[in-house]
Amino acid sequence: DAVAGVVNIIMKTTFEGDTVTLRGGTTTQGGGDSGRFQWVGGKTGSNWSVTYAFEALGREAIYASQRDFMDSYRDDPSVDPADATAGESVRFTVNRGAGAIREWPAPGGLEEVCGRFADFETYKSAPSAAAPNRCGYFGYPATQSIRNSDSTQSGYLYGTYDFTGGTQAWGQLSASRSEAKLASATRFFASGAALGITNHYDPQFGGTVGNVQRILTPSEVGSTGAQNNFTEKSLDVAFGLRGNFGEKFDWDATVSHSRYTADDNFNWPVASRIRDFFYG
Repeated sequence: DAVAGVVNIIMKTTFEGDTVTLRGGTTTQGGGDSGRFQWVGGKTGSNWSVTYAFEALGREAIYASQRDFMDSYRDDPSVDPADATAGESVRFTVNRGAGAIREWPAPGGLEEVCGRFADFETYKSAPSAAAPNRCGYFGYPATQSIRNSDSTQSGYLYGTYDFTGGTQAWGQLSASRSEAKLASATRFFASGAALGITNHYDPQFGGTVGNVQRILTPSEVGSTGAQNNFTEKSLDVAFGLRGNFGEKFDWDATVSHSRYTADDNFNWPVASRIRDFFYG
């Protein structure tokens, strides 16, 4: 926005003054606070001019957990909340030759295993089930961002200096930095269903232990969800001389340099360490 405005200001070589704008906003249900600061101005002298602009923009994320109509699997309007199912937060199977069967290696069975985690609940895999037979995380959707957070800072500087004889020196500098953060649902660990690196025969259970799944909640990993951070930086510098030969020809000599970088950082469990933790 600021740079687009500066292009128009440059045409006015005698422009002088400053314009500052400040804007803020929020949402009625929480999250999404935003703010923008802009400063555009210029100065002129008898044989020189300078134009400058700066903008800073920031917007907070909005998470599904901040909206009570989308923070749980029970919010699905096509399903009776009492019959809603969730992604399995804890799953452990043993195959003794007749197929993988879910087991709960604790004296209290499913209730004891699932009860070890404050965010997990038992539920029925189908309304027809006689009793709860799964352990799930109904708050899994709450860890996603429904609007990502972002921040941007950009600056622009342009100046001219007129020499005698019709020659003009000029210079231009523009730089920007932007960062965006997005959050998908929180991470989880899941092994394969077939015998392999994450499945093994365990004499303690008399069969192949595998098809394991474990959701890692935000309270365990220390973040709202699976955070991905994207950062972009750009820099453009140009300067030169220009003038004319007689009344019909113009000349221009320019030196310029541009640079752009982009980084993507995300928090992701290291598979080998997760396997060692769960399988020893």
